Amino acid sequence: MSLTLKEANQIIEAAIAKAEELGIKINVAVCDGGGRLQAFSRMDGAAWAGMYGSQGKAVASAATGRASGELQERDRKSTRLNSSHW
Repeated sequence: MSLTLKEANQIIEAAIAKAEELGIKINVAVCDGGGRLQAFSRMDGAAWAGMYGSQGKAVASAATGRASGELQERDRKSTRLNSSHW
């Protein structure tokens, strides 16, 4: 999937607007379809190390073709299933 810098920046702007609405500070990374970083932004006051996590989530989203929120839910389900075997 091709992604322009303008589109990547629009995604970042939308994510930051939502974070401001929720009253949280975030790092936002946007990757193209091949998992290459296209754009990144860290809100003032956001954890500096969060940049690594946000990039990892963006790469995972590109690799699986799913939004990062869907990956989080899938991970929660997997963790619940795995913990029931202990």
